[in-house]
Amino acid sequence: MVHKSSVDIELGDKQLQYFECSKNIPLQVKATGPKTLRIISRLMFSEEMGSQESYRIHVKSGQKVVGTYFFNTERSSSSKVRSKPDIVPGKWRSCELKVLKGENSYSIEVFDEGKAILTRFMLY
Repeated sequence: MVHKSSVDIELGDKQLQYFECSKNIPLQVKATGPKTLRIISRLMFSEEMGSQESYRIHVKSGQKVVGTYFFNTERSSSSKVRSKPDIVPGKWRSCELKVLKGENSYSIEVFDEGKAILTRFMLY
């Protein structure tokens, strides 16, 4: 993760750290490969949204789009965003990206205007 503070999601007695991302505020991640990068995301539901929504994520390496992912999700009944009580996180969705050999930098952004997600990353 490059220069971004985390947001805590409470899930029962556990807390998980996620990073906020939108169309206007993409995230940058650096990864050394060859490995697999798993992107775990949750849509941030506002009061105006329905019980189910869709969203898209673009993953770029420089100006090249290396992946576009489409997700459907629903409001989570068991988790909440600690710092934003009016926002309900969606159920988590994930996608995987093959990280090429050497040092790589990726930009992750929400393709849909007006939507934001919370993300976390696993490199294995």
